[in-house]
Amino acid sequence: FAQNKQDLVGSHVHIVMNVESDLNRTFVDAINTIATVKDYDPASIHVILAFAPYARQDRDFPNRMVSKMADTFLKHLQCAGADTITTFD
Repeated sequence: FAQNKQDLVGSHVHIVMNVESDLNRTFVDAINTIATVKDYDPASIHVILAFAPYARQDRDFPNRMVSKMADTFLKHLQCAGADTITTFD
């Protein structure tokens, strides 16, 4: 791993993640992966996910409290260091 660290400096990194059935584990793994890569000063980090976790929870229903976890998930990825995020639904 040590010899590959310098390859990340200044490069455009693409992280392709498989979204597991355990969305919470995927959430933590994605944040940890992005934060680790960010420590090596890449020019950009592009995260690619097979689908948007928690997206089906973000529908509005009249007179009901609604989860905004999909939005929260993306904000956490950006805070960890992701510059762009692509999902396929």
